[in-house]
Amino acid sequence: MKLVGGTVTFTEGATTLGSCTLVDGQCLWSTSTLTRAAHTIAATYAGDAGHTGSTSNTVTQTVAPAPS
Repeated sequence: MKLVGGTVTFTEGATTLGSCTLVDGQCLWSTSTLTRAAHTIAATYAGDAGHTGSTSNTVTQTVAPAPS
């Protein structure tokens, strides 16, 4: 079985937040640039030679202030 390759891009509306390259079918992306607020984020898989691209449903990630 061929593992999925390609790139996943994370967006909030029309704004690209970042991307990562799949390695053995997985990728890890993190950011420290989100402001304190609720953010609606989607992931888009670009596809590769053997797999069709797709876009996820959105998820809401809320960034809260650090406890004092």
